[in-house]
Amino acid sequence: MNELFGIIELIAVFSGVLLSRKFFGKKGLFAWVVIAGMCANLQVNKTITLFGIDVSMGNVMFASSFLATDMLSEIYGRKIAKKAVIAGVCALVFFIGFMQFTLAFNPSEYDVIKPAMSEFFQMSVRTTVASVAM
Repeated sequence: MNELFGIIELIAVFSGVLLSRKFFGKKGLFAWVVIAGMCANLQVNKTITLFGIDVSMGNVMFASSFLATDMLSEIYGRKIAKKAVIAGVCALVFFIGFMQFTLAFNPSEYDVIKPAMSEFFQMSVRTTVASVAM
């Protein structure tokens, strides 16, 4: 079943890049780079098996950012593509920073999500640092 979902995700994600360009032009591709970076760094925490190989769930989404930046570079120039990459990195850093700030709040006595959020976003810090360091 993972193989079917993987193929569907591949088609949906890369179609999303093309539709972002078609409907929103440069801004759509710019937004895709930001969204893809954030989604990929959240998805990377899940490992799945595809065609007998264990892979990170974020691979397809991360790869789509390459298509988007290549399109930006070819159509609008290298300078614009570089700005999109920088915007993606900044958005990711801000997102993880804000999530860490969110975790610093003391939860109410009715909160049930704090342990899961803490565990998930502690892992995201490591993946974000690794992504930005590259």
